[in-house]
Amino acid sequence: RAKALQDFEPPTPQKIVDFLDNGNAVTVEVLRQQVLQELCDYQRQILGGEFNTARRFYTKDKEGVLSRLGEVDSANIVAEYLSYTLRHKGIVIDKEHETRNQNRIDITASKMLDGQRRLLVIEAKGQWHKELYNAASTQLYERYSIHPDAEEQGIYLVFWFGSDESVANTKKHGLTTANELKLSIESTLSPELKGKIDIFVLDVSCV
Repeated sequence: RAKALQDFEPPTPQKIVDFLDNGNAVTVEVLRQQVLQELCDYQRQILGGEFNTARRFYTKDKEGVLSRLGEVDSANIVAEYLSYTLRHKGIVIDKEHETRNQNRIDITASKMLDGQRRLLVIEAKGQWHKELYNAASTQLYERYSIHPDAEEQGIYLVFWFGSDESVANTKKHGLTTANELKLSIESTLSPELKGKIDIFVLDVSCV
């Protein structure tokens, strides 16, 4: 956390009041926590809601067989949800955000504060992706979080479709829950990333 705040400037009293009264983000770290809270709320809807929200992450063929969506379509669903829930806080959600070096960030959350944009970058991967254990550092941190508005922070969003699906292109992975996958990915993070990058594994296996 100290590393993430090495260039931190304390918010003014008015900004603090604004955050406490209205929930407005005042730093990238606060923006990150707000997005994480929305992801947690979305996870609760998926696990215990009455509308079978997880069903959105699957398609059904003529025989009624379910097939999972890919990373892009899954990320679009999450971006749509975040856009709806965070709009009232003045937070803008974009997908496929293109940076000046032509990198495309899966999802970004941004807000203008005192004429300066605060930008949270989110990289999304399906559990099957062969670069699952490397993307947090090689893509999210090294290529995306270096954006001057991002303050080297971000969220690594992973979609868990169940233990029958491969993990990092491996069928025999031994993982049985989304939390086990989260801990597995976190164990590979270098010390410099901890406190800057959050791992969030969204469990959409309950259809």
